[in-house]
Amino acid sequence: MEVQRKTILDAIEKISCGLATNGVLPEMMNINYEYGVLVTYNGPIMAMTDLDLGEAAFSVPAAKFINTVKTMPDTFQLLNTETAIEFTAKGKKSKTNFGIAKHEGENIILKSADSLQTYIEEQNDKNDHDESLLWDELPLDFETGVKLCMFSAAKTTNLGTLSCLSFNKDCITSSDNMRISAYRMEKEMDTFLLPASVCASILQLKPKYYHLQEDGRTLLFTNDENDILCIRTVSGDYPNYSAIAFDTKYEEKEDLILPEEIIDMVKSVGTVNADVQSAEQYITISLKDSVITVETTHQSGWGKQEVELDYDLDLDFCVSTGCPAFLEILKHSAQIKLTKDDNRLVFCSEHYRHVLPLLQAKKEE
Repeated sequence: MEVQRKTILDAIEKISCGLATNGVLPEMMNINYEYGVLVTYNGPIMAMTDLDLGEAAFSVPAAKFINTVKTMPDTFQLLNTETAIEFTAKGKKSKTNFGIAKHEGENIILKSADSLQTYIEEQNDKNDHDESLLWDELPLDFETGVKLCMFSAAKTTNLGTLSCLSFNKDCITSSDNMRISAYRMEKEMDTFLLPASVCASILQLKPKYYHLQEDGRTLLFTNDENDILCIRTVSGDYPNYSAIAFDTKYEEKEDLILPEEIIDMVKSVGTVNADVQSAEQYITISLKDSVITVETTHQSGWGKQEVELDYDLDLDFCVSTGCPAFLEILKHSAQIKLTKDDNRLVFCSEHYRHVLPLLQAKKEE
């Protein structure tokens, strides 16, 4: 059959979040296909998208399949046989053929994908094919909330459920046991825990709808193009950090509005440590005698910038967070509450709180 190179590569890009670089099953590093659906699975995520590549099912190494497609012209012939995937490109005086042998044996991933599709079809049959009864619409600010909370989760699973984002009705919460991010969405969702490591993949899908299965263990996301992510939720309890973040005592504190210049200064000094993990980086901000100083420090380097401005506020604080994450906070809310009694700095907006411990400024040696 005749296929378009761009169509195939675009479809693979949609499900790339489900590819594993290594895996217990060979299929976890493969592009899997059956009944017009491409599937990838890496353990935490199963990703599916529609694509017609013939009737026969296949499972082939992803890297080899992608590299072969990239070498083909815009339009080429693809033959899906029982034992291999064959690529043919014809020129005026030439003909090029490639073949990739299929993975043999039972394919657990395709069986799981088939079970998932069967589940969706059964639910739709039960609901007289009214898909609105299967899929719940995500809050319009779901993406905003996830973006503002995902970087505060613990980076390893050593802290248990703190490596997750907590979705509890209208509130998204995350914490690494030092800082806390909490966002109140415009409407409620189901209650569940998601590994923070999968959140970027969820946002890449640009989801509009979700479905939590009755057992609470499996969560589905989909978009207007019918692409699907299937993710395992995490079991366990999550601390009530949202109560700390949205504590009414912060409303009694005086508002401190940071100058707009800080955003460009953090961008400027942050470039030296752009590849540094948040937990390894410190940002010091000082406003004193009409001079604002922004400094980032890390064991491999530092950046510093001073700017004179007419600003009547004396403030000196240090936070442990990466520049990209801190910029997201500043862009969303330059209004802060300084609570010296419990040594916390709280960034506030109508729906968002980011609570940071105040740390002693780190000086380069």
